[in-house]
Amino acid sequence: MEIAELYQLFLKSKGVQTDSRKVVDGNIFFALKGEKTDGNQHASSALENGALAAIIDDEKYWLNSKTILVDDVLSTLQSLANYHRHQLELPVIAITGSNGKTTTKELMYAVLTKKYRTLATIGNLNNHIGVPLTLLRLTNDDEIAIIEMGANHRGEIADLCRIAEPTYGLITSIGKAHIGEFGGLEGVKEAKSELYSWISSSNGKIWLNTDVAVLNEMAQKKGVGNLITYGSKEDATYSFKLMDADPFVRFSYNETVVQSQLPGIYNYNNLISAFAVGLYFNVPVADITEALSSYVSDNNRSQIIHWNGHTVLKDAYNANPTSMEAALDNFEKMHHPTKVAILGHMLELGEYSKVEHQSLADKAASLGIDHICLVGSEFNEIKIADDIVKVSDAQGARKWLDELNLNGALILLKGSRGIQLEKVLA
Repeated sequence: MEIAELYQLFLKSKGVQTDSRKVVDGNIFFALKGEKTDGNQHASSALENGALAAIIDDEKYWLNSKTILVDDVLSTLQSLANYHRHQLELPVIAITGSNGKTTTKELMYAVLTKKYRTLATIGNLNNHIGVPLTLLRLTNDDEIAIIEMGANHRGEIADLCRIAEPTYGLITSIGKAHIGEFGGLEGVKEAKSELYSWISSSNGKIWLNTDVAVLNEMAQKKGVGNLITYGSKEDATYSFKLMDADPFVRFSYNETVVQSQLPGIYNYNNLISAFAVGLYFNVPVADITEALSSYVSDNNRSQIIHWNGHTVLKDAYNANPTSMEAALDNFEKMHHPTKVAILGHMLELGEYSKVEHQSLADKAASLGIDHICLVGSEFNEIKIADDIVKVSDAQGARKWLDELNLNGALILLKGSRGIQLEKVLA
């Protein structure tokens, strides 16, 4: 079946679904293959649940005219998403970066929805499956799309750009995320700058944070034009001033002051990115301010919560060496008589794991934090000071914390998703 023909079926449908258990009447089911499952095996279940059609790529699961056999289900999903994107004339904003892309996306969404019907990536559905699924949620009623793009290998951002064809781009940061897969920091730069290359080749526009030297270097190297600059420099298109970050970020734009509910100086760049995008799209300053001031993070990201008499800086969604360093630097600046750092190990570092975990432990030990607990197997081979504790999992960290019997401490929880540090608070 040609994509144009499949698209006509899509227009009659109630959207696409990749989980046969979640199919409702009128969905089109795409039988994707995963590491552990083959969606082809569930095509019959999807049809029984009311699917309008099931897209398969294994002919032995063909049932009837409602099963549509294609060469590859994933590439068909991506082609359909790209075809759909071509039918819609609207700004498509792509966001990527080593740290802060999901938070920036959420802040941007909060700002733009003040004036426009905006669709954004749900959660972190930002890969080769999530991006097309997001695009296929777009309707003629939407006025702006925000597409988050993640990657852990070179070429992935370029592939996602070919699917989404963004007209605007923003890179939040460059750091040591997935460096095991990228082959080091230079590999990260090359991978993320694929967004700059796409935007330049398609005559789109880039928002560039001029405070971040590495982003300026990358943009210059790629010969990026059509820049919309922002940051603390007065000659930027939009100029901001950081006022405070203990614990919540406060900053100003001209005479307007924004008191956010996001902790950590590292969230300053996320906030001003959203502010700059709002200004470019003529969202009133008062509306931008209200959106950013009222935004409260969730899902284990940049949260300050009160728990068992303690104040907890809960940033346990994910971690890499760069975000860990930023979290510790910020933690050092926060004022409190008793500080506790519970740090989970970092994943996807490959050959760099031992040296990066050693560096993390050394940095934590140098900051005068009262109590430090390192959680996870990646810390097993490193050397630590006598007063630092190593445990295998979050339950061990909770036991250690309970035995300290502290009263009203300031606690930092930061680690990779796999270690699930939020269980310390269970």
